[in-house]
Amino acid sequence: MPPQSEHIHLPSEHGRGNPALRPLALLLLALAPPSVLAAGSFGGLGLPWGAMASLATGISADGSVVVGSTIDDSFNLRAFRWSGGSMSELPGWSGATRNKANAVSADGATTVGATRSDGVERAMVWRSGGAYLIDALTSNVYANRAYGVSGDGMVVVGSSDIAGGGKRAFSYDRTSSTLRDLGVLGGTGNSEAYGISADAGTIVGSSSTSDHVDHAFRYVVATNTMHDLGTLGSNPAVTNSLARAVSADGSVIVGYSQTDSGDDHAFRWNGGVMSDLGVLAGGTYSRANAVSGNGLVVVGEAEDSNGDRQAFRWTQSGGMKSVAQWLAAANVALAAGWTLTKATGASSDGSVVVGAGDNPAGREEAWIARVGGAGNGLMSVSDYVPTLQKAGTMPLTGVDLATLALFGAHHRPLMDSGLSRGTCAWATADLARNDANRSTQEIAEVGACRDLAEGRWRIGASVGTSSAKQDLDYAGQGRFNGQYLYVEADYAPESRAWVASASALYGNWNGSVRRGYLNAGRTDSSSGAPNANALALRARMDWKELLRLGTFGVSPYASYTRIESRLDAYTETGGGFPARFDAQTWRADEVRVGAMAKMPLSYATDLRLNLEAVNRQDRSGPGVSGQVLGLFSFAYAGASMNSSWGRLMAEIDHRLSDKSLFTFSVNTASSGQDATWGISAGYRLAF
Repeated sequence: MPPQSEHIHLPSEHGRGNPALRPLALLLLALAPPSVLAAGSFGGLGLPWGAMASLATGISADGSVVVGSTIDDSFNLRAFRWSGGSMSELPGWSGATRNKANAVSADGATTVGATRSDGVERAMVWRSGGAYLIDALTSNVYANRAYGVSGDGMVVVGSSDIAGGGKRAFSYDRTSSTLRDLGVLGGTGNSEAYGISADAGTIVGSSSTSDHVDHAFRYVVATNTMHDLGTLGSNPAVTNSLARAVSADGSVIVGYSQTDSGDDHAFRWNGGVMSDLGVLAGGTYSRANAVSGNGLVVVGEAEDSNGDRQAFRWTQSGGMKSVAQWLAAANVALAAGWTLTKATGASSDGSVVVGAGDNPAGREEAWIARVGGAGNGLMSVSDYVPTLQKAGTMPLTGVDLATLALFGAHHRPLMDSGLSRGTCAWATADLARNDANRSTQEIAEVGACRDLAEGRWRIGASVGTSSAKQDLDYAGQGRFNGQYLYVEADYAPESRAWVASASALYGNWNGSVRRGYLNAGRTDSSSGAPNANALALRARMDWKELLRLGTFGVSPYASYTRIESRLDAYTETGGGFPARFDAQTWRADEVRVGAMAKMPLSYATDLRLNLEAVNRQDRSGPGVSGQVLGLFSFAYAGASMNSSWGRLMAEIDHRLSDKSLFTFSVNTASSGQDATWGISAGYRLAF
């Protein structure tokens, strides 16, 4: 629908909104309380619509809604809103090629941003029901920008162009539809509002003074008054300052100011006093970008003794330290090549800091650093998030182990055992490897069967032990060990022209998962112990030697299998960033159609060749949800999958006597869900 007319706010082209929300996607993860957030590279928000890059600029209080912009291959900006595991594009002004979502309300219902067309920039608000344009402060002037939004999404602040040139800070109250010019500190100069407290009582920014310099201001909404915060210089008439962020209750304001030397220094304003936070040892400048919700921790960027930019964290007791120094004090050493250049946000208590830096490959990358709570470390978001997603494949282990028993040890009906009727017993062992999943499975079982109704029915059961090992990234590994019960009932007419069979398998396995990831560029891991179980049901029909090809008797068959695997919820321990994973269920429906060709090699030995086509639909794919302890929650939606492949098996049956038989088989499969290769050996006995 076309945008409607209303007032609201927009981010500038320089991303001068709340600095805690500015750099790369997912820097806001640590700012939210436990929540639901999908991630991948750039937090799994993805790069849709042919995008080359993605930038997250706002997140709801519970983390379930993320907003931002992507850059497509035509260098257009496209605003997005992510919620519930999917990303949707936010509509812009007609003909707009640059649409930016800059902030979202705490409840996730209101998104604010900008749309630009033909060089004209218009503020917008997106909420349920449509997109709405926001007027500028002055008629016939359409350029306006918004940088902050209150906790409930009802008050927006920013700046608007005015007639005759210049900019004015504004606030817009959606409840009363009131657009207010916040004015200036002095004269007729410019002002811009950059932040607003969560309670909407305090607005901060920068404004011209009567001395024609820019000073940080504090605007008190209750009294509609703008207050000059001054500067760190001894002569405020010739020095500038700028307020960047404000604590949740509005009592603490941070930013940066010129000193008498002309260099910028970070400041913290509280109780009417602007305090110089200083610089890193040997440096000349610092800038505060954000403040913790309680106002006790300030973060930003500063120059070090080598003239390089470093992210810093300041506290009253410890003073200004680089984030690298803060981590080192907690025994977290950065890997060679990592440089943390700027800190852009802090959690409510300041124990978590987010920012951007240069990784060992020389690329700017988002990071999350923390000390205390569930662990200490520095998270590279683009490296860490895929390890969470990979953990979503763990329920597949139960499917693989069930499949190995059904189509390894029991790849043909019990009635096709190669032995005479009566009572039988068997022992078998299987080994398989799936290169695509980097997993290996093993099973060993013993069982017995009995013929009934003059041999028209054969009933059998077995118990087995099985194990699986899956290699994960960063030296991680998953191991599962347990037992299963298998039962089968076959029916055939007296002629044995066909055999109908039904099978069921239930297995339970104890797991041990070590999930590896990078912590400050070095390998780290967290471990958990989930239990897994699987239930499989199979129906099969075989037509015995329906046709002959030379010396081969060919028996076609078809089967349908339903497998449901469950992985219990578990919580990791150890490492810098352990996570809690919710219970997961994986359901798969599989159809196999094939033919087994049997040829006698000698009186005692038969060769069997088996070729089958397989189609499997995974009704519930690798969905995974949970929480990185002390940081953010995540939810990666599972996707239904439909895959097909082929499988080839060669088998030797060698009769040791009329009542005993040894079997050996090898198999391979094309790209699909079956093992890349497998071997099986068994001994069968009739009595």
